Amino acid sequence: MKKAGSWAITGCVLFILFSLLWGIKSSFDRINELNINTNNLQLKIDQAYFVDDKNQFVNSNYSEFKSRFRPTKLNYSKIEFGESDVWYQLKFRNLTTTKMNLVLLLDNPMLDYIDIYELKNNDLHVLSKLGDKRKNTELELLALPHSVIELNGSGEMEMVIRTNSKGTPNLPISIFTDENFEQYKSMVFLIWGSFVGIVILMSIYNIILFVGVKDKLYLIYVGYIFAF
Repeated sequence: MKKAGSWAITGCVLFILFSLLWGIKSSFDRINELNINTNNLQLKIDQAYFVDDKNQFVNSNYSEFKSRFRPTKLNYSKIEFGESDVWYQLKFRNLTTTKMNLVLLLDNPMLDYIDIYELKNNDLHVLSKLGDKRKNTELELLALPHSVIELNGSGEMEMVIRTNSKGTPNLPISIFTDENFEQYKSMVFLIWGSFVGIVILMSIYNIILFVGVKDKLYLIYVGYIFAF
């Protein structure tokens, strides 16, 4: 009877675990379908970038460094580690006659500084200053650095972004409609919650094993899981 109870507990744990893993896989598959790619027929996206090794253009006018930008495919910038400023230029063009409400996601929350500007008449206008070193930044913007883009029918918009970080300097860029971005956030939070759920589930399971066999190794494993 006791053995049957142990198998029942193990079966329940495995069922919940596989359910969480399936939920994570499904969320990842859905996330890949939400963002707008470069083959989209309604939006044209051009990207250029350059690396400021000496960090000399932080307070400069756009005209002083605009000739340094090198065109590249979206998310194909070649960036090396180091505390250099990396500048990105993004040009958006609405190919439809309908207004677009978009969200630009800068998918690296470990960047220390992210400055987002709108380029108008060769002048840089600050849209937001993000990054995990910036104080008083909302938690959502720390976890998911993003900026809103509004494009009128057949309209255009240019953005300039400066990043600086001691860690990984890569800046994966994703673009969503405002509705899809809300779905994206829900999927990301579901994935995070699933990982937390797995940790809690494995901890409870090992505590049950400790109660049953009195082996302190299971308690050590629980401590290891939470420490990780």
